[in-house]
Amino acid sequence: MVSFGKLNLKYRALILLLLVGLLPQGLISIIEDNFLKHFVDRQVEVTVNQSLDHLINGASQLLQSFINFTANTAYNHQIISLLSREFESEEDRELAFFKIRNEIVKSERILNINYPFHYFVLTRDGTVFSNLTYITPASAQFDTSNLLSRPWIDTFLTSRSPDFTVDFNAHYLYPQGGEKIYFVRNIVKDWENYGVIAIGISASSISRLLDSLHIDDYTSVFLLDEREGALAEGESNYWSYSAFRGAGGLPAAGTPGVNSVLTIPVGKRDYYLFSRSLSFPAVGRSFRILAVTPCLSLLRSLIIVRYFYLIKLLVTVASMAVLILIIERQIVFPVVRLNEKVREIQAGNWQAPPDVPRGDEIGELGRSFDTMVKNLNRHVREIREAEATKRDLEIRFLQSRMNPHFIRNTLNTIRWMAQIRGARSIAGAITSFTKMLNYLLVSSRDLARVREEVDYIEQYLYLQKIRYQNKLNISLNIDPGILDQRIPRLIFQPVVENSILHGIAPKKKQGNITISGVSDRGRLVFQIEDDGVGMGEARLSDIQSKLEALPPPIDGHGLGLVNVQRRIRYYFGAEFGISVESDHGAGTRVTLCLPHVAEPAAQKAGAR
Repeated sequence: MVSFGKLNLKYRALILLLLVGLLPQGLISIIEDNFLKHFVDRQVEVTVNQSLDHLINGASQLLQSFINFTANTAYNHQIISLLSREFESEEDRELAFFKIRNEIVKSERILNINYPFHYFVLTRDGTVFSNLTYITPASAQFDTSNLLSRPWIDTFLTSRSPDFTVDFNAHYLYPQGGEKIYFVRNIVKDWENYGVIAIGISASSISRLLDSLHIDDYTSVFLLDEREGALAEGESNYWSYSAFRGAGGLPAAGTPGVNSVLTIPVGKRDYYLFSRSLSFPAVGRSFRILAVTPCLSLLRSLIIVRYFYLIKLLVTVASMAVLILIIERQIVFPVVRLNEKVREIQAGNWQAPPDVPRGDEIGELGRSFDTMVKNLNRHVREIREAEATKRDLEIRFLQSRMNPHFIRNTLNTIRWMAQIRGARSIAGAITSFTKMLNYLLVSSRDLARVREEVDYIEQYLYLQKIRYQNKLNISLNIDPGILDQRIPRLIFQPVVENSILHGIAPKKKQGNITISGVSDRGRLVFQIEDDGVGMGEARLSDIQSKLEALPPPIDGHGLGLVNVQRRIRYYFGAEFGISVESDHGAGTRVTLCLPHVAEPAAQKAGAR
């Protein structure tokens, strides 16, 4: 944890001002506001719960009466007796229809059901008896697919133990009849299933009951099942249940069976959410009544007091803000700005803007710092320019040292050829040598196309084959797709020369040199491989160490692999370069790894 003394000046000044001025006033306002809110919340909760208790009693009586109504009908002996027979004719079905309706009407009167309802009895053979008509499986007058597609229908027609559920759906047989809440039981006696009875009450009847809880025009009341699905909604609701839930207004509102009051944000308003549980242990079901009303409607007196405290707090904040601005502009801001300039320079931005002129000590400090930065910036620029010049000169120096070295060897080859063989092959040798001299001396570019380097090395190998009396077998395998890529000039010849002098020449028989080039995973990979005498582990380790350390050439030595490695690193960085593999008596493989260099980059490199 950062101590107060380690904070910068700006934050320390702000913290002190807050502690002295704003914090005490803010704490007092928070305590007063919380006290008033708790008091008003308690009064609101008591008032709403009284109205909610009345609604709970009415809803419990309504739901319990229909649960009992459904159970009594399912256990009615006359109905069970009718369903246990087979219907041999339409007259039998019509007679059963009237007897079932009479039994249900009797049960309605006994239980004093005061709400309109709809029922249906579904038998095992697919016959449906409703309070209006009966339907056979072969009837085309009514569509029973809505009824037979319910997820519980198969279980209730096959179960041999009493089952109960509540279903919310449009009228199963008459969709235009409106949405209804059905209380469903299977008809079971002595472990024998005779069908299903469902008694439905119009959702609008329950909606009118829910409207009895009316706090204001923005109140919404819902009847929910165990899965938090809406069975009914108040007709005068401000919110529909789907819209309220979609707006994020339905957290875990309370444990069923326990009174619950929550304050939740929905959109731009806060809402009171009152939740009460309705449990019916006899059938193992429970429901929940959810009432939602804006806090603003119930907290008008609290809002007036809050406005008063808010105005008082704003005046205090404004006064402190003016004081903070004065202190920050005169003292804190200049020091912080100077510190930011230091950080920018540490991050490498040497073009930090100059300080605002001031006549005091802070202004003098800023001007002195700006002068120091300008001097440092000039020195750094001069050092970078000197380093770039030094690098360019060193590269050109290495190339200039290589050219005379090779020219001398080539002239010796031509002289030797003239002495041994006369003048028959001198014309071809001179032609190859002329092409090589033209490539070496005419072009001043640092980078060349792969095809140019390949042409140069072919001329070189032509002369070497003459020198060694066709002791060399040369194989060139360069991918045509990379011939226009740019690479440093004269990086193949020193490697091939090493292969000839130190690999093939010491052999007493003919030798092979293979030069290949491909594009592999975004890089150019060239390999120069010979089957010469190779080298031992000590010599190989010494060469690999020099390739990593890149020691400067001394007394004309070090112009081979180390020179090529140094040039590649200069151009492209340490991730590219040369690797060497060799086995004593088996040959040597040198791998050159280079980046793809497009034409614009090549032109830029050649201009240095």
